[in-house]
Amino acid sequence: MTQPDWIAAECGPTQLRLWQMAADDGVLDQASLPPVDAAGLAQAVASAWPDLPDATPVVVSGAGALPYPAVPCKPAGIAQATEQGRMRLLPGLAQEKPADTLEHEATRVAGFLAINPGFDGVICLPGAQSRWVHVSAGDLLRAEVAGNTPNGVRAKGFMDAGKLVPNEVVVDIVKDRLEGDDARSAGWLLDGYPRSKEQADAITEAGIVPETFMLLEVPDDVLIDRVVGRRMDPETGKIYHLTFNPPPTEEVAERCTQRSDDTEEKARTRLEVYHTNIDAILDSYDGIIHRIDGNRPREAVFADIDSHIKGLRA
Repeated sequence: MTQPDWIAAECGPTQLRLWQMAADDGVLDQASLPPVDAAGLAQAVASAWPDLPDATPVVVSGAGALPYPAVPCKPAGIAQATEQGRMRLLPGLAQEKPADTLEHEATRVAGFLAINPGFDGVICLPGAQSRWVHVSAGDLLRAEVAGNTPNGVRAKGFMDAGKLVPNEVVVDIVKDRLEGDDARSAGWLLDGYPRSKEQADAITEAGIVPETFMLLEVPDDVLIDRVVGRRMDPETGKIYHLTFNPPPTEEVAERCTQRSDDTEEKARTRLEVYHTNIDAILDSYDGIIHRIDGNRPREAVFADIDSHIKGLRA
C-alpha cells in the first residue's frame, strides 16, 4: 500500500472527513467519522488508518484555529496554520458586517481559487443550510471568451462594442449552467440578466422561471462612475475601484487592468440599451418585481435583498 505524504482533515458540524494525500496531491484513500474537536483528531485519524505512521502530518480545516483573518482577504494557507504536534490547524475566515464566519468551508474556497485564480463571482458551498448559486451572465460570457470557445469568439465582438450578445448564445450558456447539480438542488440567482424582452421570453421557454425579480435602481451617472473606476488584479482576480476600494499598494495598482468593456463610452452604450429594454422586461415579470434603492451603502442594500429573499422562504 502506498503511504500518504500527508493527511487532509475537514472538521464539519456533522462529520469528520479524512483524505490520504500523495505528494502530487492525488487522493489515495478517504474516510468519514463522527465529528470531533481538535483534541480528538489524532485518535480519530489513528482509528481510521491504524497502520499509518504516527508522524504523518495532518492539515486540518474547521478545528477552530485562531485568529480568523477578516475578509476581504485570501483564505489561509499552510503558512498561517497553528501547529499542534503533527497537526496543522488552518483558521477560517471572519466577516464583520453582517457578522459571520467560514469554518471548514474556507479551505474549500481556497481549493477552488487555487484552480480558478481569475474567478470573479460567487462560489456555492453546499451544506446543512440552504445555499444559492450566483450566476452572472457577464461572468459566464467572459469565461467563454477567455476559453476561446465558439460562443466566446462570437460574443467577444459584441462585448467589445458594448452591445448585447445575441440571445441564442447567452441563453445556451445560461441554460447549460443552470442544469448543473448545484443549481438544481440549491437554487440559483441570475445577475444582470435577462437584458431584453427577447431574452426574457427565451429563458421562460427554456423553463427558467424565477420566484422574484429584484430591480436595483441607481442613477446613470453613479453607475458610470462605478464601472469606469473598476480595476482587476490579474494575479489574484480581485476587483478594486479607484475611488471606493483602491488597490492597497502601488505595486498592485500598477499591475491592475481595466476590462475592455468598462470604458465610459461602452458603459453609456449599455445604459442606452438598458433604458430601451427595461420596461418590456418588467412586463414579463409583472407581479414578482421587488424594487430596491441601490444608491445607498452596500450594507443597507444587502439588508434589503437578504430580507426579501428570507421572506420568500417564510
